Amino acid sequence: NVGQSSYDALTAKMEKRFSNGLQVLASYTFSKTLTDSDAIQPYYSTLQNQGGTQNPYDHKAEKAVSNEDIPNNFVVSYVYELPMGRGKKLLGAAPKPVDAVISGWRVSGIQRYLGGQPISFFGANGIPGLDNGIRPNRVAGEKARRSGSFNPFSFSNTGTTGYDHSSGACTTGYWNCSAFADPNPNPAVYVPYVFGNMPRNSADIRGFAFYDEDFGIAKAIPIHENMKAEFRGELFNAFNRHAFNKPDSGVQDTGFGQVGSTLLGPRNVQFTLRITY
Repeated sequence: NVGQSSYDALTAKMEKRFSNGLQVLASYTFSKTLTDSDAIQPYYSTLQNQGGTQNPYDHKAEKAVSNEDIPNNFVVSYVYELPMGRGKKLLGAAPKPVDAVISGWRVSGIQRYLGGQPISFFGANGIPGLDNGIRPNRVAGEKARRSGSFNPFSFSNTGTTGYDHSSGACTTGYWNCSAFADPNPNPAVYVPYVFGNMPRNSADIRGFAFYDEDFGIAKAIPIHENMKAEFRGELFNAFNRHAFNKPDSGVQDTGFGQVGSTLLGPRNVQFTLRITY
């Protein structure tokens, strides 16, 4: 009951209602979500995105883009009855055997294209008396992503933490270890403890985009009076895209920059036959 949030968006929609065998709905959202209280801060947010509260005495400093902030979101869905068979534009005078094969077909699809979610970096040396959700400092002039190609299947966690620039996490992971520095580099020696300058979620550092295309093809088959059948083939994740989850963003983790899971399953094809009577 002490959190604040705001959501601003530009939305656009194009809709073509079913006519001439075609129905299309396309929508685009350009948005921004700001908050200082993502998902009952800090506990649940820490579990989900590691974006825990750094300084519980300065909650305003936690204001950042939300874990759920996705600036660009485009979705299009459609259904199209193929204009073939008796009474249609193509082969409208086809004999019955041919008409039985070519008529009643329709294709459909749902395609989604979303930008990546913001990343929360965590794991800097703790401060006594706090929950130790301390964030690192951002090093000016250094890109967050490691230069060169990235292959999540060749990740090596040899060496120590993300602060060891020669470790496997720094040489094979997604992040550039030189872009992050600990605000309290030597906790064994007394120093004035300070908080990291990175935001709870970084709007300019995001995970991977999400692309997904699902397609379907179906045929209506009249049988007798009120009895009919429908044959349908469905293709999910048609292009077999790899939608990777966020890379590990714990700066002292041996898995810093490692991608350990995906958000989308492999290509899946299914066929169904439905009889209605």
